[in-house]
Amino acid sequence: DSLPPFDRTDLQGSGGAAGMAEAAALEAAAERLRQEKAELSRANERLRKELADTRERLSFVEELVGPTESQRKKFQQQLILAKEAALRVAHSCGSSIPTRCVGRLDETWLRMSGLTEAECSMLQRGCVAGENGVPTDISLLGDPLFVPYERDTLNPSWDAKGGFLRMSLGDIRDKWGEEVALEVVRCCIELDRHDASRRLGVELPWHEKDNREMEIAEIIGLLGQQLLIARSQGNAHCGCEDDEDSEWGGLPRSEAASPDETAEGGASRAWSMLE
Repeated sequence: DSLPPFDRTDLQGSGGAAGMAEAAALEAAAERLRQEKAELSRANERLRKELADTRERLSFVEELVGPTESQRKKFQQQLILAKEAALRVAHSCGSSIPTRCVGRLDETWLRMSGLTEAECSMLQRGCVAGENGVPTDISLLGDPLFVPYERDTLNPSWDAKGGFLRMSLGDIRDKWGEEVALEVVRCCIELDRHDASRRLGVELPWHEKDNREMEIAEIIGLLGQQLLIARSQGNAHCGCEDDEDSEWGGLPRSEAASPDETAEGGASRAWSMLE
């Protein structure tokens, strides 16, 4: 019935085995951490090399793109100045270069269709004073989010809404007719192509036959043709004057006898003076 005597060696043996197992587990965990550290070091070194290669390629691309972008901006500025010069020539020389205001509704036609001044402003150029007194466009065509046509087919999208009043293209058709609604669609398409800022449209040199904007080469060719016509007309006029002067033998008309007087046997005025 009495308990067996306590053996201290048994406790020491069991405790030693537990300690050894714990030490082995710690050593395995340390080994795993060393392996992970080595893998992270290799990954870090690989990423450093990739970063250096990327920076080198980026520097090379910047060397290529930088001058190209600068040249593109220069050409763009030259194109804008050429268009402005063409418009100045068109305004100063009458109909020398055909132009057209794209993206702009014809308000005279709208009034003839029954729209009032306020209703025209609802469609285009309607503004109210915003914050700090800055005018804010509240019209339908002034809203860049108003896209009343399908991007692929350019067919009207009657459910498209825009402007301060959130009017739809269908509302315009129901209120003022389909012809007015289609004019709004036309203006939207032209604004998105030529004046995406949705201002009041822009005046462009226009190719009436192809219904498109004229290229700069076409404008120069047209001006060249007009210059040739003007020169040929000037040369024809100068030729007439030369033929007329040759009839007087190179003498001033006040002193030389006319061909008619010579035919009648008359003397020249210069000879008469000498006599």
